[in-house]
Amino acid sequence: MNNRRSFIKSVFLFLASFVAVLFGRQKSTAGALRPPIPPVREHWLGFHAKGVPERESRTVVAQVQDVFKPHRLVVRPSCAENFEITDIKIGTMTQFADSVSLPASAFVPQALNGVDFDTARNGEIIAITVRSVGNNGPQDFSAALVGSAVHSSRHQRPSMRI
Repeated sequence: MNNRRSFIKSVFLFLASFVAVLFGRQKSTAGALRPPIPPVREHWLGFHAKGVPERESRTVVAQVQDVFKPHRLVVRPSCAENFEITDIKIGTMTQFADSVSLPASAFVPQALNGVDFDTARNGEIIAITVRSVGNNGPQDFSAALVGSAVHSSRHQRPSMRI
């Protein structure tokens, strides 16, 4: 009976390790199988609006392709003095604590503006609404969100073997 249990246990361990290798899973320190950790990379999302008329608003959007956690908004300095940021939404959730707009100059590259934004899921829309406050006719708006993207294995490029 003891030999039979030992045999069944060794077969089970062999099959578990075979499945782990087959599906690319790793063994944790506790002995349980866990999926491999997907790579996290720093990414930029661009937002551009051409020719926003004086005193009008425009919403610019980007759709994320992987899970994306924005950390910082950077507005091009040459356009920052002509715009206010009236809202930033991730999905349907506003990222502002109240309804007061912020000057875009608060987000120029020299500003220290690390922000705790919500995480955008795969396929979710990130929208920035801006209002032109300049008196020089239509203005272009340009900004970027900097953040971390978690790449799923289906988006990874195959490795080249030499």
